[in-house]
Amino acid sequence: MIPRLLALCALEMVAVVLLAMQVFAAPAALVAPPPPDAAAAPDAAAHAATGQVEAPQQQVAAQQAAPAAMREEAVTPWSPDDPVGILLTGAVRWTDGSAVDDASISAKLDGKQVYGDVNRGGFALVGMSPGTWSVILRGTGVKESTVEVELGDAAVQHHDFVLQRTFPIKVRIVTADGADGSTALNKATGYQFADLQVAAQAQPFPERFAPTDSGALFVGDSRYDKEMNPRDGFAGTLHLGETPPAHVALLQRHLVLTQQVVQPGQSEVTFVLDLDAILALAGSATVRVLDAETGLPIEGASVGLSTSNRMGGGAKTGADGRVTVEKLSPGYLRCRISAKDHEAWSRTVQIDVGEKLDLGDVRLGPAVKLEGTLVDADGKPVGGADITWAKLDQLGTVMPFATNMHARSEADGSFSISGLGRGLIAIAAASGSNGIQKIARGVFENPPTEPIVMRMVEPARCNFVWPKDPARTFDVMLFDAKRRPVTAVHLMHRSWQAAVTMPPGEYSYEVRDQNHALLKTGTLRLGAQAITLEIP
Repeated sequence: MIPRLLALCALEMVAVVLLAMQVFAAPAALVAPPPPDAAAAPDAAAHAATGQVEAPQQQVAAQQAAPAAMREEAVTPWSPDDPVGILLTGAVRWTDGSAVDDASISAKLDGKQVYGDVNRGGFALVGMSPGTWSVILRGTGVKESTVEVELGDAAVQHHDFVLQRTFPIKVRIVTADGADGSTALNKATGYQFADLQVAAQAQPFPERFAPTDSGALFVGDSRYDKEMNPRDGFAGTLHLGETPPAHVALLQRHLVLTQQVVQPGQSEVTFVLDLDAILALAGSATVRVLDAETGLPIEGASVGLSTSNRMGGGAKTGADGRVTVEKLSPGYLRCRISAKDHEAWSRTVQIDVGEKLDLGDVRLGPAVKLEGTLVDADGKPVGGADITWAKLDQLGTVMPFATNMHARSEADGSFSISGLGRGLIAIAAASGSNGIQKIARGVFENPPTEPIVMRMVEPARCNFVWPKDPARTFDVMLFDAKRRPVTAVHLMHRSWQAAVTMPPGEYSYEVRDQNHALLKTGTLRLGAQAITLEIP
């Protein structure tokens, strides 16, 4: 044990020394003006296509000057038991050879993600393992770059990146009389349309994309830095990935409100809002809330509909249990209904342009707390695990299992979920780095007929391959042996989740598109080796 700890400490010391060399030695070389070598620029441009460049001479010299013992330690093989994992360091430069001073860097492999920052032209990522990682670099003024990096078995490895600068365009959003458009829109809609987005691409935009539950849809090949407190019409800065001309669009979630062409040399674009036309897009939702046992209306129940990034708020039901929520932005919205001493009700619904949606009657039963215990393979309690759940009779057809509700297990493995009603509850638990090392899933009756004990196991994995089309989305739902839904994954053109992890076993599945049309069914047999499900 002691030799292992000494070896780990030695590795960490090497990591610190190498990181210091990267942060304090390399940037000095990077910020120096590039030598007047005619071959330098073509060489940098050639490497930019792959994301890998040669280390600066000063950095190479510093590494060659390191003590022999340090160099030997630096090639120490990676161990899967090492909590530090592989340390990846490197330099990040612009195409002109100067240092990138401020950017973010992340890497992902098989559902695991690690994060870091680029400072003074250097970076360091820990917690990695051998394999092909997708490394993503982002930042203000940075053209987003994704590079596949193959890591070997060494405990410390090096990779450099070259980034391209963006072309900034100032964005102004105003009303017809010249007032600040964002402020006027928020006043007119009560912040239901607050998340205006601006995007750019080489080709014209369609009138709409597939609906989203978020307040903003990210499309095109640009980055929009929105002003937190817009005023005097200035709404933010759009960073183009390529030199103009480019088509620039103003979006309200998945709807394209207007678009125009930015010409070469243009540094500013102005959008004029037609508030009446935008208000005409708004929908509404009506619901009547009843007590499930008596059938009587529930007065004062809270009904809220919002995007997934804007929680809270809500309207109150009247004496007849009814309420209508107005000025709703089209797309997917999370509908939440709550009343004192009753179960909470949650479902994702879709509002079309100008639609007056009638949700009918929602019957709330008494709140029944659900309790259980998480244990590992040896029966020992698992504390600190993240727990999510869904009541099966509330799933609906739009983005089932989408939720922002979480709980955590206590040190003794116990957990409790309040606000549930009677019926079947699908529960998922995850623990470990990135929440995927150990998992448990199950469907339980509430209240249970016997104590709920969920066993955490190594996850089996199913990767998804699907068309990355912003006009399409897909919902993949998995069912257990009793044909009860256990989980679902919503896939968009830029989905962060490209896989699902489950306890090993056999599951049936359905794939539906944004129109809820059934595209594919079948059976998944999940085990030690990851499998892939292709979606047409």
